Amino acid sequence: MLARLGYAAIILDGKPKNGDLYKIFIDKDGVKISTDNSLKMLGNYDLVEKMKKEFGDKIATISIGPAGEMKMSAASVAFTDMEQRPTRHAGRGGCGAVMGSKGVKVIVLDDTGLTNRPAKEPEKFTKANRVWVED
Repeated sequence: MLARLGYAAIILDGKPKNGDLYKIFIDKDGVKISTDNSLKMLGNYDLVEKMKKEFGDKIATISIGPAGEMKMSAASVAFTDMEQRPTRHAGRGGCGAVMGSKGVKVIVLDDTGLTNRPAKEPEKFTKANRVWVED
């Protein structure tokens, strides 16, 4: 979904001076960052349900749970799977604690209205894809 939105990475620079939590919403129109302290200490499953109520059923999320907010060394970052469950985790090195130190509770992605980007060179892409599939 990030690629469809035109992003290869998300870089969080700096950190808030207060204890506020932020949500980041990324769609075809750009990026919106807003304070949302109602998310404090929510687990990932409850958080995803709340984001679906706010942004609709076709989103993906990148989020942290209470461990990330508390900057615990084993905190992970949860990614929603194809069924919108936050079951895919990046957990090595406490990256959830890093996200928590930035005050970011959730990044919501919405690619509504976008299609896969076409290959720059479709013939070369198709040929390379065939080789990869055959191996």
